[in-house]
Amino acid sequence: MDTDDGSVPEYEYVLSSDAFDTLRQQYGSDSADVAEIDPPTHVDIWVYEGSLSYGLFVSDEQLALVGYNEVGRIQAVVESTSATAIKWGEGVYEAYRDQSIQPHETDTSLGAPDTEPAN
Repeated sequence: MDTDDGSVPEYEYVLSSDAFDTLRQQYGSDSADVAEIDPPTHVDIWVYEGSLSYGLFVSDEQLALVGYNEVGRIQAVVESTSATAIKWGEGVYEAYRDQSIQPHETDTSLGAPDTEPAN
């Protein structure tokens, strides 16, 4: 996706609706959108209307799977440079992204279905 200035974002993040709502609260507005949160133009944010039970970071060279405890602190990290693991991570990421919206696509509070996307 191109940004307003015509550049293509270098990074893309899928956040849970809870995480995005936390960002909105930190910026002091229930109606905050991506423009008010103001990510740099090289970052593209997507919001998954549900909870994410783990963190997933994927690049061309590495995958990291992050587990959190009940208060949101990192409990475990699994890293891999395996092409198979990276391909799996890309598929999982795409499944969540395909079911996500960009914050400016809605003006209502985001709800949370309790289902994970099918891979």
